[in-house]
Amino acid sequence: MQYLQKLTAILLVTLPVFALAASGDQAQTKASTVFIANYSRDNTFLGWGTGFYVDEGIVVTNKHVIEGGDWYRVFATGADDMADLDCGRSITKTDVKINLDDDVAYMRVYVPCSHQTIRFAAKDPVKGDAILVVGYPYRGSTAQSLHISTVSGSVTGTTEDGWIRTDAHLDFGNSGGPVIKGSEVVGVAVAKSIDSDGKYVSGFFVPTSVILKGLLYANDSDFGYIPQGAVSSSGFRYGDPNNHFDPARSTAIATDDDCKASLGEGGEPADNGACKCSAGYSINAMGDACVGTARSSSSSVASLSSSRSSSSSRSSARAIFPDVPFWRPGYAAILSLFERRIIGGYPDGTFRPDDGINRAELIKMLVAGFQPLEAQEEANCFSDVGDQWFASYVCAAKRLGWIDGYADGTFRPRQNVNHAEAIKIVVRAFTSKLRKSSEMPSDVRPSAWFYPFVAEGVNIGILDPNVRFQAEKNLTREEAAMWIFAAEG
Repeated sequence: MQYLQKLTAILLVTLPVFALAASGDQAQTKASTVFIANYSRDNTFLGWGTGFYVDEGIVVTNKHVIEGGDWYRVFATGADDMADLDCGRSITKTDVKINLDDDVAYMRVYVPCSHQTIRFAAKDPVKGDAILVVGYPYRGSTAQSLHISTVSGSVTGTTEDGWIRTDAHLDFGNSGGPVIKGSEVVGVAVAKSIDSDGKYVSGFFVPTSVILKGLLYANDSDFGYIPQGAVSSSGFRYGDPNNHFDPARSTAIATDDDCKASLGEGGEPADNGACKCSAGYSINAMGDACVGTARSSSSSVASLSSSRSSSSSRSSARAIFPDVPFWRPGYAAILSLFERRIIGGYPDGTFRPDDGINRAELIKMLVAGFQPLEAQEEANCFSDVGDQWFASYVCAAKRLGWIDGYADGTFRPRQNVNHAEAIKIVVRAFTSKLRKSSEMPSDVRPSAWFYPFVAEGVNIGILDPNVRFQAEKNLTREEAAMWIFAAEG
C-alpha cells in the first residue's frame, strides 16, 4: 500500500487509557480480546500484539503482529481486565493464515479458559461514526502493558487504498485490536501517521469488509470458520440445539461424552457450554465433526511464565532479570547478549534497564563482545585513561578507529554517553560505511556532526527513522543492548 510510506509505525497503542465500561457490550468485547506474544524459532521473545475472537477458535489480528515469528502464545483477558498469563495456548505458523492483500491475519487457537466472541458489523462505518479501539498498549510498566484499555474517537475518512481514518489517538503497542461501534467490530487497528514535526495526525484501521473477505477466502475444512449467523453446510444454524459447536444452543452445557459422541474423538467441551475441536483436530468440510490427529501444540516450545509463578528455573521465555520482564522492548536483545556474556547484571540480580551507561561501559561491551582479541595490554591512550580496568578496551577502540576522544585529549570514560556519541561509536564498531538514507528522524538536521552516523544507523536497522533521535538524551542500558543487537544483524 502506498499509504505505508506515510505511516510512522505499524504497532498501535491507545494513549488516553480509560477503564472499560461495565456495559454488557464492552464486557463482551473485553472478553473477546486476546494478548498475542510472538517468538522466534529459538524461543526468543520478539514482541506482542492484540487479537480478538470472531468464532470459537478463530482470532483476527494484524499480519505484522505475527510476521518474523515461528510460534506464538495467545492469552485470554481475565476477569481483572489483565492478560491472563496462566491461560494461554501455544500455536505455530501452521495455525495461521494471512490476507495477502492487506495487513490482516487469522489464527486457529483455543485458549483453555472462558472467553467470548465479538460479532462483525453488517457494514463498514462511515465518516462521523463514533468508535472505540480496544487492546494492550505499551505503557512503560508491567501493570499498564498487560492491562486492556480503550481509546475513543470517530471516523474521519478513508484512504485511497480502503483503510479507514480515525481521530482516535493510536500509537505503538497494540496492533490487531478490535475497532468497535456499539457492540460490533467494524475493523482491526493497524497504524498511525505523524507530521514532519513528530505531531500525531491520525490513526488507521482495516474495515470489517476487508477482514471478512480475507477470512472467507482463507477458510477451508482445516480452518473451519463458521460465518456468524449463517447456515453451515450441515444445515445447522446458530441457536440450533443440535449444533454442538454453537455457544448459543438452547440445550444443557455439553459434557466430554456429549462432544465425543457428536463430533468424534477430537471433540471436547468449550468453556462457553458448546463443544470444540481439541488441539490437533479441525472441523470437517461438513462442519459437524472434528478430524485430524492429536498433537501437542506446545511440546517443542517453552511456555510463557506467569508473573505469579513460583518457579525459579530459567527459560528463554522467562525474565532473566526481575526488572526486565518479557514485555520490555529490549527483552530479546538483553536476553541474547546476556546468554553470550556480552552484557551482565548487578550483584543484586537486577539489570537496571533504565539506568544510563557510561562511555567506558559501552566500549567494553563492544570490544569484549565482538573484538575480544583486540583487548591487549594497552594503557595511557588518553590523558584520563591510564591502567584502569577499562584501559585495554578503550585503547583497543581507539586503535580500531571507533573513538577519537575530545579536543582536550581526554576520553571521559565515566561520563554517561548520549545518543549522538553512542550512535557514532556503535556504527563505527560494526561498519566502515557511511551511506545516505532516504528517511531520517525529524529532529536530525543535515548540518549536525552526527548526521552521517544516524543515517547509517537507519540503514543497518539500529534506528527507526520515524522516531525522534533525541541526540542529547543519555543512552540507557536497555537501549545500548537494543542498538548492539540490531547492529550485529
